[in-house]
Order: sequence, then structure tokens, then C-alpha cells
Amino acid sequence: MKVHIGLAGLPYEIELRFWLACKLLMSSSTPVQLHKWDGKPCDILVTDLDSEQGQVAYEMAIHGDTRVLFLSKDTHIEQPAGTRIDKHATASAIAKTLENMVMTAPRNKHAAVDGLLGICLLQGGNGHEVLTSNGRISVILRDNGRRVYASSREELESAKQYLLDDAWASIPVTAPCEHQYEGLVWESLDSFLVAACLRHRDKLAMISDATYRLSVWPDFVAFPDNREALRMSSALYRKNWRVAELAEHCGVSVATANAFCWAMQASGALRLDDSTETPRVNQANKPLPLVQRVVRHFGLKAPQTHA
Repeated sequence: MKVHIGLAGLPYEIELRFWLACKLLMSSSTPVQLHKWDGKPCDILVTDLDSEQGQVAYEMAIHGDTRVLFLSKDTHIEQPAGTRIDKHATASAIAKTLENMVMTAPRNKHAAVDGLLGICLLQGGNGHEVLTSNGRISVILRDNGRRVYASSREELESAKQYLLDDAWASIPVTAPCEHQYEGLVWESLDSFLVAACLRHRDKLAMISDATYRLSVWPDFVAFPDNREALRMSSALYRKNWRVAELAEHCGVSVATANAFCWAMQASGALRLDDSTETPRVNQANKPLPLVQRVVRHFGLKAPQTHA
């Protein structure tokens, strides 16, 4: 199976060298496919950090655990992840670097999360705004506001219907402003993704056998009476669960619990929890007993107790 390599923000002459490098790799039977990055998941992302598109693509890739090969004029720049390559590297040097990355690149990582769901997984939690489109359907994902916008309710419903369609593409909104959303309809990102993933529950592969936990309470303004979603939210907010255990605890099917976890991960609310301990309550925020609250409210002296 081919390893997909995306290019983001590269100058024309450097891009040509990467195309030549990939031809060298393919002539040596190394399975790669090069394309310009369009917001879709890929196995390796090549990005120029001196360009705005390259910086946005880098942040999205790192958030989604995509392997990154980056270029930058600043030789002292410190990046949390990725492999640096010189902007003046020859095609043969680029080919050798890519070949080393290809040999260890995870294969078929995003096979179960194509389309708009895959874009949301890359997007979730990084604070960017992204315009996504699929034919005549266009929606804007506002991660910082946890909302999804469209021109009509019908368009939002169409986006849910084609959630896993691989024709989705996206571009970052580089200069967002509030007035550009006037006249658009919106839905909370949590509600949108839960409704869409539940609609496609039978097509979603199992998310993993890891344990998960909600880091924030989801916004279910669109369907506040969905008892299944509320039960799963409550369970995941209190402690970590595996999908099968969550399904049994909440009295829902495994497919329903799995779809809910995909939705919460794509919205940025779900976190992998490797710990087995229940988090300790912050003593500063722990509610006081009723008697102590009354004493504090009326300015009385609390009775002293002795050990």
C-alpha cells in the first residue's frame, strides 16, 4: 500500500525537487504518492514553516500525530516534533530522507476515519477555523468556538449524511472575523458530530481498546433529551472507560458507544487516559459540608473539634 505524502506551503522550486525525489523513490519500488496538502489526513506531511499555510498545516499534523518533514530558514528554531531538512537539499538527499521515513511510517492509520470526520480529528482541539467542502456542501469548523457553520440547516444535515465521504477537502481560514458568520446557521460541534457518527455507527471501525475520558462536558444543545449521550457523557466525565465497558455500563450497544467516542475525539473533548487512578479532588474547590457553609455565610464561629 502506498504511503501518502502531502506538501504544504512549499515554494515552487522546492516542490519540484520533492516531485523528482518521489520519482526516484518510485523507480526503486518504494510505494509513495505525492500530492498537495488539502487538509485531508496523510502519512507524511512536508511543510515550510516560513509560510502561513505551512505553519497551520504543521500544527494540524502534529495534533493528529502525522509524521512531519519541515523546512525553515531559522536554523535555531525548536520544534516539538518532526524532522528538519535543508531548503537547499538535492532531490537525491530528499529521496533518502523520505525513504527512511517511509520505512517506519504507520500504514493505513486513517483508514477508518475518512472524510469530514478525519478532518475534524486533525482539527479538534487546535483552535483553528477551517472551511471544508464536498461538492456543493460547505461548512466551517470553528474549534475555538466549538461550533460548525453552514448556509442552511439542510446543508448541515447533508454534511452529516456524507460524513465519511472521501471527497471532503479543507483550507484554513487564515484571518477569521466574527461578521463573516452573520446570516449563517450553526450547531454545536459536539451535537453535530454525535448525530453524524451515530448515523454512521455501523461503518465505523472500533476506535481502540484504550481507555478514554472526557476532559470537558460536551455541548448537546441540539438534542438535550438524548439520554444515551447524556449517560455516556456522565460516565466518561467521572472516570476512564474502554468502549465495551462503557457500552455495558450505560446500557447501549457497542456500536453506539464506539460512535459516541469517535465523535467526542473528533470534537477534541475525549482524551486518552493511561492512568488507572481516579483523579484526586482539588481540596480548594471541594464543596464544604452544609454546617460549615452555613457558618461561613452568617459569619459565625465554627465549633472546634479535637482529634
